[in-house]
Amino acid sequence: MAKDEAAARAAALLHRCTVAALGTLHQGAPSVTMTPYALAADRLAFLVLVSGLSAHTRDMLADPRVG
Repeated sequence: MAKDEAAARAAALLHRCTVAALGTLHQGAPSVTMTPYALAADRLAFLVLVSGLSAHTRDMLADPRVG
């Protein structure tokens, strides 16, 4: 697959979907949850929307290594 085609497919996926899988470390173990996201205006980033009440937010504050 050509680089331009891969980029076009990735962009289409980001525009079509509204949630992403967010991987954090929860009490030292891997944890994956679903979270909504929004595309940033510069097209090189996206914003993950999380609640201050959620476990994955506490996990990210405790250990910023996420995927």
